[in-house]
Amino acid sequence: MSWWDTPDGYVLGDGPADLFRATLRTFAERRKPTLPELLAAAGEALGTRGLVASREGGPGVRASEGPADPALVAALLEAFEGIRTEYRTYVDREPKLEEILETIDFIVGYRPERFLSGVEGLEILAIGRGT
Repeated sequence: MSWWDTPDGYVLGDGPADLFRATLRTFAERRKPTLPELLAAAGEALGTRGLVASREGGPGVRASEGPADPALVAALLEAFEGIRTEYRTYVDREPKLEEILETIDFIVGYRPERFLSGVEGLEILAIGRGT
């Protein structure tokens, strides 16, 4: 498994990315969430609100309002715990919130239609906390 530094000074790894990809793939077999649904569930699972996906040529996509899908939140909680375990084992620390968000972006930023509905032709540039 490899780990790499980002230009912003974060550390990303194949293991966390594989865990997140597997979680989304499994969930998408039942139902592909929309990007706003994923952002809301990820925000709830991470204890942060207002996640936004910036995109090419348009306004950002914001997390959906209201309660997040409990099944998706539960799946993401499990994935994020696995990601934390990977960081503790291989990097000897907890992941920073930004590293988890960059991992999400790494997976859904390329061909998001594999895991999400309503994203055909959407190019996601980054996922982060809104202002």
